[in-house]
Amino acid sequence: MNIALKCTFNDGGRAGANGVLGFAGTCSNENMRINVERGRVWCSQPENGCRKFVDRGFKGPRPESPCYESRLFLDWKFATGVYHSGRRRGEIDKPRNVERGDLALLTTRRPDSDESSRLIIGVMRIQGLEEHGDSYWLMGDPRNSLRVPEDALLPYWRFRKGIQIWGTHLYRYVEDEEVTTYLSELLPMLKRPADRSVAERLLGLAKEAGRLQLPPPVEIELEDPDEPQVAGELTRKYGSGGESEAHRKLKRFIFENPQHLGLEVARKWEEFRFESGDRVDLMFETTSGDIVPVEIELEGEDNTRVGAFQAIKYRALAAATNRLPLESPSARGVLVAHRVPESVKRFCHAYGIEVFEFGRELLG
Repeated sequence: MNIALKCTFNDGGRAGANGVLGFAGTCSNENMRINVERGRVWCSQPENGCRKFVDRGFKGPRPESPCYESRLFLDWKFATGVYHSGRRRGEIDKPRNVERGDLALLTTRRPDSDESSRLIIGVMRIQGLEEHGDSYWLMGDPRNSLRVPEDALLPYWRFRKGIQIWGTHLYRYVEDEEVTTYLSELLPMLKRPADRSVAERLLGLAKEAGRLQLPPPVEIELEDPDEPQVAGELTRKYGSGGESEAHRKLKRFIFENPQHLGLEVARKWEEFRFESGDRVDLMFETTSGDIVPVEIELEGEDNTRVGAFQAIKYRALAAATNRLPLESPSARGVLVAHRVPESVKRFCHAYGIEVFEFGRELLG
């Protein structure tokens, strides 16, 4: 599977007639200060050389090769980082579906731009995958990798479907079709014969890959519950008697009050339908880019345990729909009920499902 990599903006090694964009040396003092002060994950860590240099008032020796980005276009390799929070904190964040021969889109955004302005600064053909120390490395093939000139930079989100929010993780999976579309648009913009030659080879590889395609994220519109297909799906979900009033009441309460789940919501849906045909009671997209399916149950050992399994399934479906890694912290699973037995809570905790209880008295 192809992959897109999230690179912190770097202006080091900015030189030459080709008008290239950094990523070949230590940042300028100003960009270093911005990355540290704005809390870029590695730049701002106390042990980071750039952070120490900024804290010293830019006095003393400048750090050399302090990050992946400072060597990106010199070594053609990038590490996918570690989990910084949650139960997997400190573990290597290893992509599952990337193989030798896949392509990596290298992306960044300038300090003064928002996520919608993320740019593709390079394309790297992966020739090796190595795990050593506390990192998992994607090793590029320099002969089949391209550093994009500044006058040919194109926005990443022009070629990606779905929500223009990256969120956590340093990588996202990318379809062959999306890479092909990008390279086809890039090719006529390249002026140097050597760059065009590499882009043509990469385009040929993307066209010939024939890999399994993940479904694109689906833009869901409000559905008519009386439409025959929708009505049939709801009947299969809730049975011939339909959704109970108690279930509907709890679902509506959560839909109207997502702040009780600790969510700051950008968009929300009731009865969100996945491409698989499965329907989750509620789906929220948060302002920070998290995708949060919510399974509603009422109470009882059997019902809430089934709900926990459903929440695990919906979390995986949400990740796949939005092309997130299956264990991405940006794809969450939530179980809500009036009361959840301790045994079910322990089960949910073991599988990373968040549990919330709301008594009937709270709903009035």
